[in-house]
Amino acid sequence: GCNGTAGSGAASGGASFAIFVVFTGLGPAVAADLPALVSNELYRGLGGQGGDGGNGGAGGEGGDGGNGGLRGGGLSFDFCSFQGGKGGKGGRGGHGGAGGGANGGVSFDVYLHNDNGIAQNYLADNLFGIANLTATGGARGEGGGALTAAGLGVAGNLGQSGNLGRQP
Repeated sequence: GCNGTAGSGAASGGASFAIFVVFTGLGPAVAADLPALVSNELYRGLGGQGGDGGNGGAGGEGGDGGNGGLRGGGLSFDFCSFQGGKGGKGGRGGHGGAGGGANGGVSFDVYLHNDNGIAQNYLADNLFGIANLTATGGARGEGGGALTAAGLGVAGNLGQSGNLGRQP
């Protein structure tokens, strides 16, 4: 039989930011290149839920067995040689593995991308309506189902969240 089709992976959840700062090229060289962000009250939203992985496909049915060998001919004892029995049905093809669940979307009040790790005072200079440790990241997607335990899809991760996120 033919093999089963693998389950597709899921799409990640959408992100949520109160303020999203992205630098292109080489990013800022000094702290003065960062935008001023002072005396704001910030509330981040909820990150989107990650999608569930697709289910793995079932393997195909095995093919019919081959015919048995023919009765012997031209032998002096051919009356002892009968046609062989038909072969058994072939085994099923392998089952497809399930798709993995996607990660939940991230959620940050302020998110900096490509800031070169330059120190800033955003946390001290602003008010945050939601505590840093309050989880607001998106729920993870579940892994897809499969016909064998080894083929189950793995769940994604919960979305990260907090007052400040960075990707230097």
